[in-house]
Amino acid sequence: SVQAARDGTIALLSYRPESVEQQLGAARELLTGEFRDSYTSLVNDVVIPGAKEKQIAAIASVPAAASVSATPEEAVVLLFVNQTV
Repeated sequence: SVQAARDGTIALLSYRPESVEQQLGAARELLTGEFRDSYTSLVNDVVIPGAKEKQIAAIASVPAAASVSATPEEAVVLLFVNQTV
């Protein structure tokens, strides 16, 4: 669960201007529910247009992560995330 949280977070927050739609579109598939809807709106309305217009790239990393709790249905993971734009 910790590795999945790391990988998913990096995918959600990393993109290059020439492939931002494909990268963040694929990352969106990792999400569900209201958060997926909010993420989709933000990405489509702000991130993708800005990345293309201003040639912005973002690279996320997770220097530290830990499992807080886990059940067979869900896991809570604490991540420390850096994003360089």
